[in-house]
Amino acid sequence: MTCMSSPAASSSELEDFLHSDIGVQPNGMPLTVLSLLARMGVDPWCEAERLSALPSESAASWMATAISRSPAFSCKQSDVTTLASHLVDRLPARARDSQFDVSISGGLDSIPVWVLMVAFYVIIGTFVMVFLANA
Repeated sequence: MTCMSSPAASSSELEDFLHSDIGVQPNGMPLTVLSLLARMGVDPWCEAERLSALPSESAASWMATAISRSPAFSCKQSDVTTLASHLVDRLPARARDSQFDVSISGGLDSIPVWVLMVAFYVIIGTFVMVFLANA
């Protein structure tokens, strides 16, 4: 299975996260993020890359849910949340938290001013025509 997006993080950058221990399974074997993701039926490297692009809180929430749903691991919910936050901290430190802020503000900055002005006048003109037609 290949990732649908372009590889923003190399596999070696994700290794620390993927090989992190979550805990010990009832059979005594360690449970890693890699094995947890593989058991969920997702590509661990693609999922790690996807998580690294999310804000830290969203990634930690997703990890906490995945860990708590795992039949191979049982722990209190508060411990799972803390563990998930520590695991997410191991993801590559790309602009994970600022990526979304930049894309929102950067989107309007890349549009020429004249396009914004035309869009504004078209919207105002449409509103005036509808208003006058109903009067």
